[in-house]
Amino acid sequence: MVAQVKDKAVGLMGLTLDVDVKLLHKCFELDSFDNLLKPEFMDAVRKRREHIKAKMQREEYNKNIEA
Repeated sequence: MVAQVKDKAVGLMGLTLDVDVKLLHKCFELDSFDNLLKPEFMDAVRKRREHIKAKMQREEYNKNIEA
């Protein structure tokens, strides 16, 4: 598909079944699109990130108390 304005090509869209998702992640911020993953998987990833963050905060708090 090619977009045309006043007899000039101004845009081009190529479609394929093969998508290099790693390249897309490197080039674009995909968080608002669930990183192109299934929503259920992204929910699990977000919960795991929250769990890890909370654990790190507890460990930092404990280190501060010991010091």
